[in-house]
Amino acid sequence: MRGVYERNPQMGDPASLEPQITQTSQNVGRLRGQLTKYESWLAEVFRGDDSTNTAVNNNQHCSMSADPSQNIYSEFDEDFDEDVETPIGKATALYTFQGSSQGTVSITEGEQLSVMERDKGDGWMRVLRANGDEGYIPSSYVKF
Repeated sequence: MRGVYERNPQMGDPASLEPQITQTSQNVGRLRGQLTKYESWLAEVFRGDDSTNTAVNNNQHCSMSADPSQNIYSEFDEDFDEDVETPIGKATALYTFQGSSQGTVSITEGEQLSVMERDKGDGWMRVLRANGDEGYIPSSYVKF
């Protein structure tokens, strides 16, 4: 998508896509982690581990076999080899902010936030809330 913007300047500034690209990358990393977790749970159910929910363990109605060695997503692994990003710092919200635009996140005064990306001079920074929500907020709304 960035290439299209670079070849067609009338479409807008290619740098304006960075927040969306960054957020999408983070979402993909989070979803891959969830997928791994759910695949392992599914494998445990079909193996019949006693530690799992036995109500789901009746697989006579399901012809699916959960063989963890057959990762059907392996062809996509090379596209997403990026590590899950770790926070670069902590911040406290000085004010409440209602994130209503795409890519922004709402915060409340006094909330503790993990800083994922510092302000790059545009007045916005990317944060991660304790509930897992991630997005951009005005940099002036927090204290490091």
